[in-house]
Amino acid sequence: MCIESNEIDYSQFDFLNQKQIDIIIIYLEHLRRHDKGNTFNHSYSVMNIAVQLGELLGIAGTNLAHLRLAALLHDIGKISIDEEILLKPNALTNMEWLIMRSHPPVGAMILMCQDFPDDIINGISQHQEKWDGTGYPNNLVGNGIFSYAQIIKIADSYQVMRTTSRPYQKDYRPLSPNEAEDELRKCSGKDFNPAIVNVFSANHYLFLPYILTPLPPVPMPAAAA
Repeated sequence: MCIESNEIDYSQFDFLNQKQIDIIIIYLEHLRRHDKGNTFNHSYSVMNIAVQLGELLGIAGTNLAHLRLAALLHDIGKISIDEEILLKPNALTNMEWLIMRSHPPVGAMILMCQDFPDDIINGISQHQEKWDGTGYPNNLVGNGIFSYAQIIKIADSYQVMRTTSRPYQKDYRPLSPNEAEDELRKCSGKDFNPAIVNVFSANHYLFLPYILTPLPPVPMPAAAA
């Protein structure tokens, strides 16, 4: 089952000004054209998973819209990473992993320069932190990790586990829904907030449609008069 969607609904981001909307559109267009669209497609799917999980956790209104945007843009910093690294057909070197790990702070900086809301920036900058403090870039622990980032971390991990392997992870295979859920549970309390994993697991069937989400077109902003 696929989500039938032909476009990103920017009206859901009505808390932004037009300049900020235009910036999002431009960066998403760059992301769509980068690394064969892999990161864009992943981000769109993660957005849908994160929003569904956020709703189950009682997030609503503007807060849910902020989570939606943070999830959509969580990997926007990867536009700064060379496609040769993102599409590398074998294992990354230590230096390449260091470059790969730069994407959360780079993404946050992009939005900071345009005065986006702090909770969106925090969701992006912290989405690779782990519950036990072994994540990056700042080794944050437990609820010291911003709540949106905790949700995005689970959505991100589930989407990656359920879809095709990334080029630089040749030995990785996509997991079945049950295998992916089991993996989330195994990593509960290590990578993920156990309470959020429990909510996800109890409702895991709701997330199945979001794995095969089609690529929506990203319109370019109209030229200024």
